[in-house]
Amino acid sequence: MKKLKPEQIASWVKSNFPDHKERKGGAEIRIHNPFAEDTGYHLNISIDKALCHDWRGDDWVGISAATGKRKKCTFLKFVQLHLNCSFFEALRNVLGASSDPRLFLRTQKASEDEESTEDSLLSLPEGTESLLDSSQPKMASGILKWLAGRGIDKRRIEKYNMLHNGLAVVWPYYEYDELVYWQIRSRVNKEFLFPPESVGVIKTDFLYGFDQVEPASHIIITESIIDSQTVEEQCVATGGASLGPKQVRKVRALGPRDGIILAPDNDLAGLQSVLHNATLLRPLQMKLFVSIPPAIEYINDYGELSFTTDWNEVGRYGVGWDKVLDELNNNTRELTMRVKKDLLAKIGKLASKSITAEPFKC
Repeated sequence: MKKLKPEQIASWVKSNFPDHKERKGGAEIRIHNPFAEDTGYHLNISIDKALCHDWRGDDWVGISAATGKRKKCTFLKFVQLHLNCSFFEALRNVLGASSDPRLFLRTQKASEDEESTEDSLLSLPEGTESLLDSSQPKMASGILKWLAGRGIDKRRIEKYNMLHNGLAVVWPYYEYDELVYWQIRSRVNKEFLFPPESVGVIKTDFLYGFDQVEPASHIIITESIIDSQTVEEQCVATGGASLGPKQVRKVRALGPRDGIILAPDNDLAGLQSVLHNATLLRPLQMKLFVSIPPAIEYINDYGELSFTTDWNEVGRYGVGWDKVLDELNNNTRELTMRVKKDLLAKIGKLASKSITAEPFKC
């Protein structure tokens, strides 16, 4: 990924924060931190290094699950957070219409890993429209209520451009701001629908949330879209337990140099997928980590004792939505031989049905 020019950064900051102050001859710009109460120009933006730092502390940035350290807030990450948009949209917003953002994102190797979507016949199903600005407010309202019960608020709906088609949720997949796939879940019969095979694409060709994550950082890989939206930070979804070869190429295009965190469901298929996916990802020569959702007891809708098996359930029945990422971070372990051995032991127990759920420890 190419580095933004100092003048591009300075131009964007001055345009979006006219009440700014310059220091060090304009090499740094100070603004009020929009993510924390600030009247003293504490957020410093280095236009040479493309980094942001609040002198009072950067708790608002968060901890990297891969490194366990406080993350550096890159300028583009700041723009993404400020505008509540995808990483690609943030980059395009800074560059303006005169530059092609793809030239900044794609390394030569990443370009080789991608396939052109110019000839794709893909389009959203007829009748699809915005959830937040729908011509069918009663239908949209029912879906919004269901999503809210799973921790998906309006900010996330806007950020991920979530749609609906009648009484069905529509999740569009984007790569470099181009529609490449979609997935639909009916609220009536709970069935999933996907693009027809005639379009020539399948679910395992893409990663949901590809545009949302910052390249050359770390990424978290969950199974379901709802889980990825629950975790949100640097998270993509496979749409199933096992990665496909083309999805591995998408991971390589993102270049997660700080590592890849496999965060599947806490069930037999999920644990087995860790070993399978690790084998596919090893050639990328990235550090591999694993984080398994804790098995937290709760009473389900039928009055029966159940255990949480995915990250959305952990938020809904366990720690609360705002603590899910912390829980994932706390459970993250490097995928060492010892951890693999522990996984194999639990897989054996689940396969023999000697356990139904238990916390994964290593």
